[in-house]
Amino acid sequence: MLTAFQILGNLWLFVYMVFQILALLGFLISEKNKKIKKYFPVSFVIAVWNEGSRIERCVNSILKQNYKEKIEIIVIGGGTDNTAEICKKLERNGKIEYIEEKKRKGKWFALNKAVKRTKYDLIAFVDGDCVLGKKWLEGAVSKINGIDLVITREMSTTEKTYIGKAISMFQLLSFYAAKNLAKFFGLESFMGYGSIVKKSVFKKIKFKKSFVEDYWFCHDARKGGFKINFADDIIVFHSVPKKLKSLKDEFLRVMYGFNLEFRMKGAFFLKLYSVFIFLFLIGLPFYIYNIFNNDYISYFLSVFSIIIFLIYATICSLKQKTLKYTFYIPHFIFFIIFLGIINFQVNLKILREKRVDWNVFEKI
Repeated sequence: MLTAFQILGNLWLFVYMVFQILALLGFLISEKNKKIKKYFPVSFVIAVWNEGSRIERCVNSILKQNYKEKIEIIVIGGGTDNTAEICKKLERNGKIEYIEEKKRKGKWFALNKAVKRTKYDLIAFVDGDCVLGKKWLEGAVSKINGIDLVITREMSTTEKTYIGKAISMFQLLSFYAAKNLAKFFGLESFMGYGSIVKKSVFKKIKFKKSFVEDYWFCHDARKGGFKINFADDIIVFHSVPKKLKSLKDEFLRVMYGFNLEFRMKGAFFLKLYSVFIFLFLIGLPFYIYNIFNNDYISYFLSVFSIIIFLIYATICSLKQKTLKYTFYIPHFIFFIIFLGIINFQVNLKILREKRVDWNVFEKI
């Protein structure tokens, strides 16, 4: 008979292992989504803040698309750097339409405002620090057949640095986890860095005031009955911070949003996240105790989870027609520990404040 120590120490690991298995089984379930070879006019929306060093590169990557229909690019935002100057120059050259914001009201506000200015029935959302391959738009539009929202896969612009390799592995595993688990559950995901949405969706939903506005948009779209496709073969390249301090600042806002907003109703993943974190924090001391006392159940679950993870990581890497990503697993482990530290810091801040302070991380 199981003891209380065994149950408390292994429950979190058992839950983690179940979702690992489901993420793995998701590879066996095929998707019925036929590509189309039609071209439609597309409106690009880019919300920026302090992206002066990167926004021009992003805009140019859009203008270089191998696409046979009209596109418009609407950039909204500003900052304390030279973002506004760069955007005004791009507007004078006829490359973009620029909506300047001198005061930061939140990315959710900027996106909703820009959407109202769009002319076309397909809207592409890209972050200002992203770069698109020449066939990104053609590929993303080809997936829109019978679909309302297409989420493309995010990858680092460089894998030469340790941070670049860590983030690439994290992005790869996270994307396929979201894609595969969505086949079993009504699962939502981030979509702001590179996605295409039918404008008709905005008649029913908008971006909410949130630290993770794109996550909630995806959640509301799924809840509203709109169809979502995870396009793993269409890639958007995301700039990688060069220093740990910059990486920390980038993830603070997201983690702050997650830890505050999992209390909101309706989001399955955030509810699961909160339950898992609770089980992990309660169970970790008991798990360590069980390991030191040679508990065979803890050993079995640990070894089995590691094997499943290695198989999952290998398949994800093979999906890219290479095995190089399996060598990034140590980098991935470092990144998970790093996120855990940020998560701990954010939770301490939330406990001290005992309220939602919108301005805290909007300044980042």
